[in-house]
Order: sequence, then structure tokens, then C-alpha cells
Amino acid sequence: MSTKVAAITMIKDECDIIELFVRINSRCVDHIYVIDHDSKDGTQEILLRLKAQGFPLTIYKHESSDFQQAIMLTTLCRQVAATNDYDYIVPLDADEFIHTPNGQDFRQALDEQVPKDGCGLMAWVTYVPTGGDYYGSKAPLYDVFRKRAKEPEQFYKVVIPNEPGKTCIIAEGSHFISVNNQWLQGPVITPVLQHVPVRSVDQITAKSLIGARRLSIKVGRSKTQTAHWDHMAEKIRAANYRLPHSEMLAMAFLYAGDLSQDCDHSAIDETAPRVGNPDDQILFADLSRINILMKFDQFAASLCGEIRATRGIKDEEA
Repeated sequence: MSTKVAAITMIKDECDIIELFVRINSRCVDHIYVIDHDSKDGTQEILLRLKAQGFPLTIYKHESSDFQQAIMLTTLCRQVAATNDYDYIVPLDADEFIHTPNGQDFRQALDEQVPKDGCGLMAWVTYVPTGGDYYGSKAPLYDVFRKRAKEPEQFYKVVIPNEPGKTCIIAEGSHFISVNNQWLQGPVITPVLQHVPVRSVDQITAKSLIGARRLSIKVGRSKTQTAHWDHMAEKIRAANYRLPHSEMLAMAFLYAGDLSQDCDHSAIDETAPRVGNPDDQILFADLSRINILMKFDQFAASLCGEIRATRGIKDEEA
């Protein structure tokens, strides 16, 4: 029987990237399980269109202003593992793309390199925009983005064999797992995750400002978890909420590092593999564009809904 792999993800308002996430990662995994955290942009409709086209998707809807990603992914991982339909489970974010170097088969790499009673680690490899219009490019990830020459700090994401997946706890960020009260960080494998966290001014503005506010009310948050978001949000506030293109590029080059450092926009690796291929187009362009005012209005509406609930105000009274 051939090796089978499932991807699990929890997303919210990722309309500009979710179509390419599904199209590209479906080449490496057999099924993608998506928890849609009450997206209000085109994300949900894009997923439904992709499923109608035959992409292997299971979509769950989750409504709450509290983004408890680690808890939700742990629960989903255990549910998927309990089916015994897959040999490996890979937690992914919507801006992460599986890449196997030198044409190596992803499943074969997992079979050869991931211990069945532990986990494997895929290196995070960050890609940055090098100019051009994200929406104006035929294949935006392939055309516009290049690998930055150096990671400020090397991060990894886990690959989970099915048996440990039945009882594991996935850490915040999916950087490691706990099994039987022991945190596991098993061997680094050759496949990597191409990471595209900063894509446009509107995308990173909404992501940073809303993300920082959402984390500020998250139960059990840690300072290390929120510091990066707070720093990005402060950059945008300092620019009077009009982030210049040059500052957006600096945030991309320094992502997950020290945003106060000077940025070398030439620090890219032109020899590195690109993300996807020249045919990876955004076909649902009508749903993929970011409406930044709508994002903020919807975030405020979500918070107001929870405030009404705590005050006992019924919707018809609001």
C-alpha cells in the first residue's frame, strides 16, 4: 500500500493565498483538512470552488474571535489519525508550501527520514517579494517571490506519523509536538516549507494590526508569541497607517527577526527553487483581492458580538 499524507490547517481570511495553498500543496498530500476560523472574505467561497473542482478538501467552520490554533489543530490531528487512513499528518499555515529538493518524492522522503514513533522537522524557508504587482503577475508566487538569503533564526515545522498523532499535543506554531508528556523535536528532513508571510501592503497591514489586537485578548498567550505581532503593528502605526512599499519589503526581509535592523533588499538567493511553477495562477481573482476596510469592520463586528453576549444584549436589541 502506498504512503498517504494528510495536511491539516486552521485559517482565517486568507483570500489572497488560499487558492495557491491548495493547488500547490495538493501535489504532495492526499487530503487537506481545513478549519476555517469564520472567514469573512472570499476564503470560504474559494475553498468551496476548489472542492467542487475535485481537490481533496474537508472544510470545517469554526466561529469565535479567539484564535486557539494549537488546541484546534491538536484535536483535528487526533481525529484524522484515529481514522488510520494516513501514514503522516502535516500541520500547515496558509502561507506555507511543501517543497522537496532535487525532485525527491515527498512521501518517500518521509518514509526514509521520519521515525515512526516520533516526528520529523521541515525547515522554514522564507520568500520575499522582489517587486512587481502580486495581483498583476500571471503566477504571483513563482514570478514575484525569491528566497531570502538568510533566516534571522531558523524555525521548523513538524511532520507527525499517524500513531503519535493519535495522542500528541501540537505546540503553538506547530514547531514541535508532545507525546506522553515529552516534547519531541525529531530529525530535520530534506523537504522544506517555503514560507510566504508578507505579500502586499494591504495584506500585512491587516494581518499585523488585527493579529496584534486578537492576540491581546487571547487566553494563555505568551510574550514571545505576541511580541512579533506587536512590533509589526507598531511599524504600521508609526507610518500613520500608510505603510510605504519599501517598509513592506523591509518587514518581509526581517520577518521573525529584529524589525529595528537595517534591511538589505539585495539579500536574496536567486539560485534557490521558486514557489510552485509558472502555471500556478490565481483563477478566482474575483474573490482573492483584500478589502482592508471590510476586514477591520468585520473584526470590530465580531468583538461587538461578544460584548453584546457578555452584557446579555440580544441581537434584535443591538
